[in-house]
Amino acid sequence: GSAMSESGGIDRGLVTALGHPLRARILQILWERVASPNEIAKEIDEPLGNVAYHVKVLREAGCVEETRSEPRRGAVEHYWKATPKSSLHGKSCEGIPPAFRQGIAAA
Repeated sequence: GSAMSESGGIDRGLVTALGHPLRARILQILWERVASPNEIAKEIDEPLGNVAYHVKVLREAGCVEETRSEPRRGAVEHYWKATPKSSLHGKSCEGIPPAFRQGIAAA
């Protein structure tokens, strides 16, 4: 079984979520701990705009959820974590193939 949903079709949201190495990296961080896009951007040395965009895609796929938000110098910083859904569908958000994991680690 690949990334299948209960309906038996491919979970397109999951496929989309994992279709980009940066999203997979973000998700990996959010399985380990709660973090904001700002923190993630600093940790992986990517522009905040890129990270924020990919977090939004992961949210739309149901792979991450907001845990809290805090005011920061006129803006609001949102903190995210991986959702239970991201490991429920047999081979879903968490079921990244080993070769893909190695690709992430090498990046």
